Amino acid sequence: MDLIPYPVNDYLLLIGRLAYAVTYMEGSVLFDLPRHRKRLPSALTAETLAGETTGTIARIIADNLSEVSDPALSTWLTAAAQHLDAAAKVRNPILQARPATVDGQRLHRWRPGQALSIDTQALRRDIADLENRCTALMDLRVP
Repeated sequence: MDLIPYPVNDYLLLIGRLAYAVTYMEGSVLFDLPRHRKRLPSALTAETLAGETTGTIARIIADNLSEVSDPALSTWLTAAAQHLDAAAKVRNPILQARPATVDGQRLHRWRPGQALSIDTQALRRDIADLENRCTALMDLRVP
């Protein structure tokens, strides 16, 4: 018997898939940067961004776009900043939620004046959105 009252495995799987989708997006951006090192500002390297949060990576990319002169790289990085920012805004409330017995055992995000029960429908919707964002980023990759 589990000491922690876990939700059903299908629900936990969705949380894991969502978290993985965000890290996949992050990695796809970070791991492409070394290939373009000579055409990017020094702030946009995998080494400088690797320890940052998803939202911070998005902000640093956005703050340095004016220094990127290659149009294709600028387009890809603009999209990367936007998609990473959106991904952080989807993931953070989920990972900062607390367990609750609201509509069954699930995560519940509560702040004064705001309550959100994180259900499977919302998780599926957010995963689909993240997958679409990853596809859009892959379509803009610069060889």
